Amino acid sequence: MDIERSLHHINKLQILASILLLVGIVVLVYLSQRKQIFKPRAENSVYDSFEVTDTNGAPLNYDPGLQRVYKTDSLDIKIKIKDIQGLVP
Repeated sequence: MDIERSLHHINKLQILASILLLVGIVVLVYLSQRKQIFKPRAENSVYDSFEVTDTNGAPLNYDPGLQRVYKTDSLDIKIKIKDIQGLVP
């Protein structure tokens, strides 16, 4: 009788472990199919914290995208910090 109880107990643990493994695989597949799980906190606030101008004070144009690339023919530019809190994590 003792052997039957221990075998029954082992079978329950195997079934429970199999169910947990299956649920984990389903969650893994679901999360891997998502485009982006978490939105970055500092997506644009870092770029909005700076003001980039030419020597006359006119703002420089930039290509919007993942990173801002400013269009200028000169290396003489001015960078001003507008919002220091946007730079702090």
